[in-house]
Amino acid sequence: MFWKDWKFQQRLTFLRWFLPSTVLLTVVAYQTLLFPWIHHEVGIFYHSILEIVFYGVLGAVFLYWALDWASKGFARMEQTERLVRKKDHLLASITESSAEAIIGLNREWRIQSWNRGAATMFGHTEGDVVGSSCLKLLGPGNATQQFDEIRSTLQEQGYLLDHEITLVQRGDHPFPAEMTITALGEENEGYSVVIRDVSLRKQRERVLSQERKRIAGEIHDSFAQDLFSMTLKLDLCQKLIRQNKLDVLEQELELIRAVMKQGLKDVRRAIYALQPVELEELSFGSAVRQLTERFEQIYSLPVKLTVQNEHRPLPQRLETVLFRTLQECLNNVAKHSQARHVWVEVDLCADDGIVLAVKDDGQGFLPQSVNPHTHLGLAHLKDQAQRLGGQFSLDSRMGQGTTIEVRVPHHRPCREYA
Repeated sequence: MFWKDWKFQQRLTFLRWFLPSTVLLTVVAYQTLLFPWIHHEVGIFYHSILEIVFYGVLGAVFLYWALDWASKGFARMEQTERLVRKKDHLLASITESSAEAIIGLNREWRIQSWNRGAATMFGHTEGDVVGSSCLKLLGPGNATQQFDEIRSTLQEQGYLLDHEITLVQRGDHPFPAEMTITALGEENEGYSVVIRDVSLRKQRERVLSQERKRIAGEIHDSFAQDLFSMTLKLDLCQKLIRQNKLDVLEQELELIRAVMKQGLKDVRRAIYALQPVELEELSFGSAVRQLTERFEQIYSLPVKLTVQNEHRPLPQRLETVLFRTLQECLNNVAKHSQARHVWVEVDLCADDGIVLAVKDDGQGFLPQSVNPHTHLGLAHLKDQAQRLGGQFSLDSRMGQGTTIEVRVPHHRPCREYA
């Protein structure tokens, strides 16, 4: 059984000593024991034939078996080595082409390997950083304190999983990241570091937090105060009933009815704001249709939607900005305009760029009277359009409705999608 448990190299080492010894003992035994007897009993002729068979045939067969067994063993070793090299090459290709930064550190925390994702994320080439301390990635300030915390955690657990940290790009530009560090080998031969840029996720979390605060503020400023007002009105109605002042009671009930209607509108607006449209799972045109249809259902306000060249793909950031702009415009229509109709026009391949226009026939307002410190929504929309190199225009007049238009330049020629 021990032969099956041995590796090929162990078997080869055993045979290297066993075969020569066996052959030597066999020849000595033949020459000292069998040779005199055969030579005396059958004569030299038959003895010569027997030696030819013994040395020429059996020796050759035995040598062929040994070499064949060794060649098959070496072939298996070469095949295993090819598979290992192929696996190593695949792993190296995955590491090199990964969008995440994958960095190898030695025991002294100096950078030994630097993949393409790290070069893109940090702006440093491999030649710039290999051999330097990893503190270079932490930047100035509390880098030493952060490094001590990381090293302490690794000593306790042997790994560091999804640790949130602020790193710096070339030019000392900070960015939020998640870092996973694993010790290599049982004797701590170094460290494998995987870094993920979470700037976009943090931005989304900030937007979500702002949206939650906005909705909470709307509920507090509208529906919560309406409920409190109705509570006071109902207390007054009880007193009017006891005093038999039915005329005044009827007036108070009408006021309560009006407050309840307004509260119902506020609740519907909050529900509309909370219901997500999965922009990532839909085309831009489909997402816009879903948004306007939901707006119509909640507010009973008809929307005339026109989408041109809707099959043209857009960058994710551009889609998100245009979609959030439309959401904010529709929210303002429902909240302030008192409109009876809404028109939404989208053209993804207009002559002078990508166009989003939202128009209503509501009461309108004077744009110059808007305080940018209190109407942050409009200021944010203008800022987002300008960040994309576009333009934001607002046209509103008292009693003549409002029109908001956003134009951003093409990121690729429209003829490519014709």
